[in-house]
Amino acid sequence: MPVRITTWNVNGIRNPFSYQPWRDHRTYTAMFDILEADIVIMQELKIQRKDLQDDMVLVPGWDCYFSLPKHKKGVSLPRRTKNAHN
Repeated sequence: MPVRITTWNVNGIRNPFSYQPWRDHRTYTAMFDILEADIVIMQELKIQRKDLQDDMVLVPGWDCYFSLPKHKKGVSLPRRTKNAHN
């Protein structure tokens, strides 16, 4: 079975919502549905752990992994993979 991997330099975790089609569907669940990927890798989130919100990390049907800087905002790499049991 083929696996679709999407990687995207988003330049800030909220930035994708300023573009179509995500401007009209402002949830991460909708974003991942539209991307139709099995794995989504977003680069340059520019966020620290203390600023993460539930909607960013608790996406139904997805397992989320983050690599975040310890001291300043910079390159962050979350990897989101569809749950194996879906």
